[in-house]
Amino acid sequence: MVFRYPKEPSIDYIKRVIGLPGDKITYQDKRLYVNDKPADYVSLGFYTGVGQGRDMTGAEHLEEDLTGIKHSILIRPDALSAEGVYVVPEGQYFVMGDNRDNSNDGRYWGMVPEQNLVGKAFFIWMNWDLDNHGISFNRIGTVLK
Repeated sequence: MVFRYPKEPSIDYIKRVIGLPGDKITYQDKRLYVNDKPADYVSLGFYTGVGQGRDMTGAEHLEEDLTGIKHSILIRPDALSAEGVYVVPEGQYFVMGDNRDNSNDGRYWGMVPEQNLVGKAFFIWMNWDLDNHGISFNRIGTVLK
């Protein structure tokens, strides 16, 4: 989802919607639970990063299934991570990044109010990688789930 960052509404952010109004979200021991039901995970092996993503090399690469929508996430078993239980109020949404141990997301600053919603992210139109000559062309045009 594309939304205006709650702490600085002039900045647009993109994160995955994890919780809808009324949902109980738990993130504990690197695992996500929605309404006390654990998300399903399939291991895709270990991640090998390039450019600015090279520091994530060795992270566990997982496919997470959120109510039938599958997407890749990265987990570093040895990294500290924000954990907690969050109940999503009416008119708000809970978001998390797919790079779970390296994401400034709702675990740190709370919910996204409905009035901050901009739209659905549906493809990658630009991918900056300052360590890789400025632009990483391999992700441009990737369709998002």
